[in-house]
Amino acid sequence: MADPNLHQLRIFETVARLGSFSRAARELSITQPAVSVQVQELERAFGTTLLQRLGRKIVPTEAGDLVLRYAREIFSLVEALNIGVAELRGLQRGTVRIGASPSFVDYMLPPLLARFREQFPGISVRLTIAEPDDVVKGVLNGEVSLGLVAEPRPDPQIVAYPMGQDELVVIAPPGHRYERRRAIPVQALRSDPWIFREAGSEARTIIERIGSQRGLAPTPTFELSSTEAIKRAVISGLGIALVPYVSIFYELVAGAVCILDVPDLTIKRQLAIIHHRMHRLSKAETTLLTLAQQWDPGTARAESG
Repeated sequence: MADPNLHQLRIFETVARLGSFSRAARELSITQPAVSVQVQELERAFGTTLLQRLGRKIVPTEAGDLVLRYAREIFSLVEALNIGVAELRGLQRGTVRIGASPSFVDYMLPPLLARFREQFPGISVRLTIAEPDDVVKGVLNGEVSLGLVAEPRPDPQIVAYPMGQDELVVIAPPGHRYERRRAIPVQALRSDPWIFREAGSEARTIIERIGSQRGLAPTPTFELSSTEAIKRAVISGLGIALVPYVSIFYELVAGAVCILDVPDLTIKRQLAIIHHRMHRLSKAETTLLTLAQQWDPGTARAESG
């Protein structure tokens, strides 16, 4: 039996992760027949079927799941080996793979990466933007080395380091009828038009959960795909929204929006940077982790502008 090689394992992992031979071929910049041949060679090496079709998606068999788990451990070891040798040779080249939610990317990462680049100008950063649960999945399956998320769920395979705290606040156009009112009950906003992120986003999930508990079931007047678009809509007087406080620094200074004092919807979030417990951090990754722990929510928005 021929031994499997890293090339075959990487192709197999890509197919299993994406659930498609054609998508794997596009990501790897090779032809689909070449992908199929390498997977077949790997199956021949192990003497069993590793992938199967369920509906329109390709998924691993039981043996495929085993190979996939060990393949990702092998990739981590190879990466650690390359990092170790590079650091012994004094090189500062390579790539740091980060996963982060949209709010991090828009308002927190720019000043963080600027400081990181001062120390490691030769290191490139590959950024994956995803919702928090998908960032955690990316860390677990080895797609990214570090993840930046809010309120990570406890997981024995994940190591989480606290950063600062941010909070979600309700914003409205200046002159809103409750602008100067204290402790506004959620029910008082029943008639207001709400501007939401897409279904499944953190802010929307919070509003829907708390709203159902307090008898508020807001229907989104607008559903927009980014916090920036939501802020523009609020400024234009189209409704109210729940957004990260760190995202509205300039708008508050300019008087373009106001914060409504809604205690039930003012949510403090513990931010964290995470990595897989088995992942050996490089010197560059350790530096980025340290910088992230020093992040100051009071200045991040100003620095990123």
